[in-house]
Amino acid sequence: MGGLRTDSTARTTIPGLYAAGETAGGVHGANRLGGNGLSEALVFGRIAGRHAAARSAGTGLKGEHIRVTGPYRMDVSADGACPEALLQLLRREMYLKAGPIRTARDLLAMTETIATLDERRDKLDIASGPRAAGQVQTCLDLENLLLASSLIVESALLREESRGAHHREDFPSTAAHITGSAVVQDSGKLVWKRVRRSGARPSEAGAERRR
Repeated sequence: MGGLRTDSTARTTIPGLYAAGETAGGVHGANRLGGNGLSEALVFGRIAGRHAAARSAGTGLKGEHIRVTGPYRMDVSADGACPEALLQLLRREMYLKAGPIRTARDLLAMTETIATLDERRDKLDIASGPRAAGQVQTCLDLENLLLASSLIVESALLREESRGAHHREDFPSTAAHITGSAVVQDSGKLVWKRVRRSGARPSEAGAERRR
């Protein structure tokens, strides 16, 4: 399953950032059993907390050293899009086009939808008064979810096979000799890292015969 790359201490490749639970990848392989999320979060949350605390204790930094890197700006217009509506549309389209059963046609259509929503996000209609803070939060959620959705769709397009929880209707078989992972490089580009194996695992071979 997808997620942030971590080591045995739950440390990511970003200094000072630790990840645990379903936000981290690599613990369950190609699938995640239902009900495992809570126990995974408890086990790796403890590991992440202990190592993060040990790291922070050795830095000598205090609260006054935290600085703001810059303001967050957005264009607001009365004829702009409603952020809640864009977020709802993204969720619906991801469910329909990048859900449990995937095809190249739907995934490519979803890349266009994401690009369109990203363009519409450039001009939003933000309410004034008490609702404004909530809508700004929705705008931030939309920005992050558009990025996450793009990575999910790109990864699904790269993997032209079915494996674990990833099922391609146009590529229903599991590759027996070549597998790999889609990894984001420092440049921000999603690349395919291949890992060669001598053959499929027994469980994968059995699943292939049952299809």
